[in-house]
Amino acid sequence: MIAVSDDHAEAVARRAAVAGLSGAVRVEQMAQAIPSPRNFVSDYEAVINVERLETFGISGMTRWLRSAERLLADRGTIVVQMAVATDAFDEAAQRSIELIRAYVWPQLHYVTMDEFRRVVDRETGLRVAAEEYIPAHFATTLRLQRGIFAGKSREAAGIGYDRVFRRLWDYSLALLEALVESGRLTMVQIELIHAPRRWR
Repeated sequence: MIAVSDDHAEAVARRAAVAGLSGAVRVEQMAQAIPSPRNFVSDYEAVINVERLETFGISGMTRWLRSAERLLADRGTIVVQMAVATDAFDEAAQRSIELIRAYVWPQLHYVTMDEFRRVVDRETGLRVAAEEYIPAHFATTLRLQRGIFAGKSREAAGIGYDRVFRRLWDYSLALLEALVESGRLTMVQIELIHAPRRWR
């Protein structure tokens, strides 16, 4: 597994150890969010991305998918969990995320599943093998994140997150929660595999 965050890498390594999979799961850390073929040349049986593709923009998402495809073994699987726009994601919803773009994720872009499938079909040799929508889990997660963040506000202040940042983060989570509850945004888990070769 490739991780950018120290905490994420350590958490996965701990869980693998508890499950008795330390020998089977290798966790590697890198500085950049999109893997470089120069740094990672092995064939991986699984490549996993959790809620980051939407922060890359269309071009960054395309680059990540191509990089993940290069890393994937012939019978390997890419699993992506990402927030996607529904048909109800209107102009008001688009304007509402401008503050998050301005201060948190400059490339934030919520694609629809149709847009995502088009990128996969046109830009990679992959295909979407399965989709599972989990909006209720997404809404619950956002509520829990807001509650935990509010409860740890003093600790956040103690390590340097000022009041403005804390209010911005709470606003971001509340906004996402509202977009999910209004049906404009949903969460989907996507399985990607190599597409069959086309014979001429």
